[in-house]
Amino acid sequence: MAEQDPTKITLAEAVDLYNAEVGTAKIKRFGPKGKYNKFGSLTVAEAFAGEKGKRPIDVMLTQAAETSPGAYNSLMDDLRLLSIPVARRIRLADANSPILSTFPGAEAGDEQTKTIFGERRGTAESVRIAILSKNKEGIADLFNQLEAIASDPKNPNAAVADAILVSFYTGPRGGLIAGLQGSEYDPDTASIFVQPQTKAQVEAGGETRTGAQKGETGFRGTVIPYRIPLNEDGQAYMQRQLKRIAANPKIVKYLEKFDQGKAPIFVYENAGGKVVKVSTSAMSDLLATIKTSEPIIENVLTGQQYNSLNPDVDVDGNPVDKKAGGKWGEALARNIHATIALNELNLDGRLVDFLQSRSETSGGDGKSTTQKLKYNQRARGYFSDEERGANQSIANWINEARGRDVTEIADVENRVTKATYSIPGFLEPPVVTASAADAPAAKTVTLNDMFGMLGD
Repeated sequence: MAEQDPTKITLAEAVDLYNAEVGTAKIKRFGPKGKYNKFGSLTVAEAFAGEKGKRPIDVMLTQAAETSPGAYNSLMDDLRLLSIPVARRIRLADANSPILSTFPGAEAGDEQTKTIFGERRGTAESVRIAILSKNKEGIADLFNQLEAIASDPKNPNAAVADAILVSFYTGPRGGLIAGLQGSEYDPDTASIFVQPQTKAQVEAGGETRTGAQKGETGFRGTVIPYRIPLNEDGQAYMQRQLKRIAANPKIVKYLEKFDQGKAPIFVYENAGGKVVKVSTSAMSDLLATIKTSEPIIENVLTGQQYNSLNPDVDVDGNPVDKKAGGKWGEALARNIHATIALNELNLDGRLVDFLQSRSETSGGDGKSTTQKLKYNQRARGYFSDEERGANQSIANWINEARGRDVTEIADVENRVTKATYSIPGFLEPPVVTASAADAPAAKTVTLNDMFGMLGD
């Protein structure tokens, strides 16, 4: 790669740099098999050079616009992202290089990005999915089929099904459960606590965590932790997974490579005999195999209903165009949780915000200045009776629809605790070295901050 002259880095090479150094999602379009591979040998500097409307990037964007507004916006994002590592290298070589003024900013909302690209294209909304919670027979089919898979020790997808059940019963995103680490689940308090990384921390070289990233939100721009009280069912499914991995020597061996408290909980031995992590794609793939006796979701914009959370065809046998947008598969976890909470149980919306980690305080906490100033900090596993009761009421509604209760889960009374779990250190917090403990707290910086520091 032309490291000595960053102005000679090609689009294909810039993609490799971004994927290796910055990206949490991979860019593929300028590679040998990518849709825009014919532009791959063009340098990034050349791609952005010239009069607006006649630049090589304008040719690409025009081609994308002929496909859809979404394709246009996606290409625009990729062009911005791949310019990040190139701009960094150019700035190190020459902080005053005029080429930098032709590149977009590091963030989509930067004024420089808007200057280079213009406004994003509006995408007409054609899919908006609603959960048909009134169709209780269909909802019961969904959960009962997941339970049949999860409770079958011979089914290689049992762990995937349990991850889905935890997510659907208790409200967190499927990605959060898929990436959950041992130290983030406390069986003694039946709770989950995940301190997510900000996007800036990840882009600055921090640990990349599936389903555990957020922008800066909440009071004073802070990141809101994922703080989840598990209901009895969520706790039972978590317990079943702990027992499952402890009973498999191959999985126990696999987990030894992780530091204390950092090992993933939802791993399994797949049909090929390989130990792998549960992924959101595996969760959605499994949901695609589950068909219910009556529709369970509806596109409210068209009225079309589906008897699967991840359908390939509609009830009339017509192919489903998922590229048109909308949520499908595991991404509907929070929709299920929220629909039951708000539409069926009439729970306070502020309480549901808390249960889904959109707020650090629930309606039961009030809005006093003392609480806003965080003088009443919570312990990780502390939840009020109202908060725990709310999540349990959602589980009770699902169980009533299913005609069963948590006691029907095999071995449910045999609880694993931190003290009794057979994999040493798995549920314990990570070991903090003295140097790390004494270091000052890291300042969250944006990529623009980083570029500015590189130019000093």
